[in-house]
Amino acid sequence: MNRKKIKQTFLPFKLRLSGKQIIETIAVIVNGTKRKTWTVNSKDKEIEVLVDSLQSGYNQISFIATDEQKNTSFPFGYTVYVTAENKNLPDLYYLGIGANGQCH
Repeated sequence: MNRKKIKQTFLPFKLRLSGKQIIETIAVIVNGTKRKTWTVNSKDKEIEVLVDSLQSGYNQISFIATDEQKNTSFPFGYTVYVTAENKNLPDLYYLGIGANGQCH
């Protein structure tokens, strides 16, 4: 895994495609969740993709290629540390109530 520190919540990638099989799709997985899949033209040797909606802190980004026989590549990826403050975080509320089993 490669590591990078960035200030923005998006990151462009230029992926170089190579191999004996024709690659049909490239999928991106961010922090264990599949975010997007791009269809690849069989003549493309490079593809530019934009990975967005990164969270503040560490993000693990992986790419997986699929060929025409539906075989998948090993994941290739980066660990990215985002220093920007994420404005789209959900509100989180926690209400804790304790009860004692003894009644008098």
